[in-house]
Amino acid sequence: MTSALSVILVIGIVVAVGFLRDSLRTQAIARWGRTHGFSRVPQAEQNSERLLAWAQRFRPDNAFRWGIVLRNGQEDRETTIAEHEENRLSRADRWHTLAVTRVPGLKMSAVRIIRAGSPVVRRVTDAATAPGRVARDRLGIEVTGKPAVHPVGQGKWAVEIADEDALAFWSAETQASAIDRWTHDAELAAVDDYVLVRTPGLMTAARLDPLVASMEAARALFIEAGARRSLNR
Repeated sequence: MTSALSVILVIGIVVAVGFLRDSLRTQAIARWGRTHGFSRVPQAEQNSERLLAWAQRFRPDNAFRWGIVLRNGQEDRETTIAEHEENRLSRADRWHTLAVTRVPGLKMSAVRIIRAGSPVVRRVTDAATAPGRVARDRLGIEVTGKPAVHPVGQGKWAVEIADEDALAFWSAETQASAIDRWTHDAELAAVDDYVLVRTPGLMTAARLDPLVASMEAARALFIEAGARRSLNR
């Protein structure tokens, strides 16, 4: 067998193994969906604009490719779980799994809760960007950028929020303590009556139960926050 044929054979085996692995993953996810009330959404029926709007709550440069999408159409708990490939200009592309559930009556201003990151890195970044901010202020230049990130509570978590009026609420001791108690390995966000969580990696049957658990925890966190904020108004 020539070297060229050997290379072709090896490539063929690798591709076949990849297809088999993905087929087994898809079958396992379908079984999980049937036992948990979820059905797979055909690609032609996926609402790509809606999915992209949800993904952009986590600020990818572009969520340009969607894989498996599951949906549970319960009226009071409409839920979508979807995997997408995130394209970032400064990093390699990565897959993430996003879960979104509707909470009727929530009416939450857009907010995102993320890991705060290193205080040292934040100080260096602030120092590096300070001259530009001062120059813009002096010249009266308005810049539309990302919402500011504000560490809260013990500093492990931060809130990213565009509505500055809401910062006092999310920074208050009671609300910051609730955020400090977030133990799930997921980013979370809310907007209007939707609660979102996102974890890195492709969807797998083994990862779906923890993802749903984090989504339910996020749902409870934002419901409590919404009730608390209503009392404070």
